[in-house]
Amino acid sequence: MAEEPVYPRYMTRAILDNSLREAVQAGTPVEVLDEATNRVYYLIFAEQFQRMAATLSGDFDPRELYPMIEKVMAEDDAKDPLLDSYQRGAATWSSSRFPTSKDEAGRSTRRRTERPR
Repeated sequence: MAEEPVYPRYMTRAILDNSLREAVQAGTPVEVLDEATNRVYYLIFAEQFQRMAATLSGDFDPRELYPMIEKVMAEDDAKDPLLDSYQRGAATWSSSRFPTSKDEAGRSTRRRTERPR
């Protein structure tokens, strides 16, 4: 038996048809277009809705989102064929732009180099 909705007074229950059932199997929100009104709706799992409702109600700990953020970022990074070159370029640029040296006491310091013209 399904759990009671978080906001039973404000929700209408509908039966999921086969095409939507197939779409939600991926585990991500499904964008649903009502062609008659051109309105867009999002179909999400009850657990996803409950987390969002908790966020909006103030009973939210941002650390609860860390796993979801990591997953989304990993998926996005996996689809980026240039990510490796970005990271190599940033490391090269950073180290050449702010070389590390030692002061008289042996502490590491960073000195800014002249900007090429």
